Amino acid sequence: MANTASYVPISHDANGVTTEFPFTFLILSENDVVVILEDGTGNQTTLMKGTHYSVSFSSDTTGGSITTVSTYDSPYKIIIARERDYKQGVKLSTTNGFGSGTIENEIADSLSMQVQQLQEQLDRCLKFVVGSGVTAKSLPSPEAQKLVRWNLEGTGLENVPLESGHTHANLVAVESVAADYNDLTATINKLDLAADRKPLIVAHRGGTKYFAENTMSTFRQCEQLGVDGVEVDVQFSSDDTAFILHDLGS
Repeated sequence: MANTASYVPISHDANGVTTEFPFTFLILSENDVVVILEDGTGNQTTLMKGTHYSVSFSSDTTGGSITTVSTYDSPYKIIIARERDYKQGVKLSTTNGFGSGTIENEIADSLSMQVQQLQEQLDRCLKFVVGSGVTAKSLPSPEAQKLVRWNLEGTGLENVPLESGHTHANLVAVESVAADYNDLTATINKLDLAADRKPLIVAHRGGTKYFAENTMSTFRQCEQLGVDGVEVDVQFSSDDTAFILHDLGS
């Protein structure tokens, strides 16, 4: 049959009840289907056909469905994708002839499905704009605590130390200063940043978990701990007098 349907993986939200999930793209075999279970944080697990799900489809129509053995609840997602094998197992014989169905299904349709699979993967890739003149670039080998950036010539990518990227956070708000300050400073020191690149530690309203917020005694405690700064909310009265208060409605 002709392959006129576009291909994109199909995603279904699990609801704790549904076990049958449809898909709309062409497959020629149950083995063309890949089912992925995604949890609420984006972690994906590939399910096994026969163990976790079965496939139902007709060779005369596009699409079909999968039925899971177990039910999955929110926030899980069921993602149905196609993975047509890139091997070509059809052998044509000049002595016995070959039918048009063999050429259409096993060769032409299979090739178009493989092209669609590659296109779907390319659509998820970062690409340079048309006409940029940039040729293929390779990523450098991964290095711990390094960022990737363009080199000075703009001709390739390179790893650079964290402090050279100018993208790390330069402000850390602390709710519980007494408990968190030492842990934060220890973590920051492990980064081995230059002195002018280290984040500032700022106590949120003076560290609201352990101290009375927005009070002079709290600010003095923060100073003794060595906190770099204190975050406060400044309000104005009707006669334009400034005072410190987080929420006028409280």
